[in-house]
Amino acid sequence: MAASRTREWEFDPGIEAIAAPYTMAAHAYMSEALGVDTQARDEVLSMDAHKQWDWNRGDGKGNSCTCTSGDLSRALRRTPHLRVFVASGYYDLGTPYSATDWSLAQLDVPASVLARVEHHYYDAGHMMYTREADMRKLKRDLGAWLGNER
Repeated sequence: MAASRTREWEFDPGIEAIAAPYTMAAHAYMSEALGVDTQARDEVLSMDAHKQWDWNRGDGKGNSCTCTSGDLSRALRRTPHLRVFVASGYYDLGTPYSATDWSLAQLDVPASVLARVEHHYYDAGHMMYTREADMRKLKRDLGAWLGNER
C-alpha cells in the first residue's frame, strides 16, 4: 500500500523533546518579566492556525512554500544601512534542506548590497542554541556582527 499524502501526524519526536521545556520557559518569562497572565490555556503548536495561514505572496493562492527573497531584496536596496545576519544549521531536519541558501541566491541586489548579508552555519539544526558548542559559536558570531561597523 502506498503512503498517504493526506495523513496528519500526531507525534513529532523532534518537537516532543523540546516543546515542554520551551513552553515552560516562555510561560515563566511572560509571567515573571512581562506580567502576562499565563493561567489561560493556550495551544503551543496549532495545526488549525497553520492551515489558515496564506503562505503565498502577492496574487498567489493556497498554502505552499513562501519566498520572501523579493521583500528582502527590496528592503536591502531601499535601506543602505540594513545588514542581515543569517544563521543556518547543517543538520536541520525541521526545515527544507538548503532552503536558506536557495532564498539568499534569489536576492535581486548588486554585489555591493549582497555584501551586507552574512550567512553563518552551525552543526546543530535551525535551533542551534540547543547544542552548547553551537550556542557559543552563535554568540561569538552574532557579537562580532553586532560590533562590526561597515
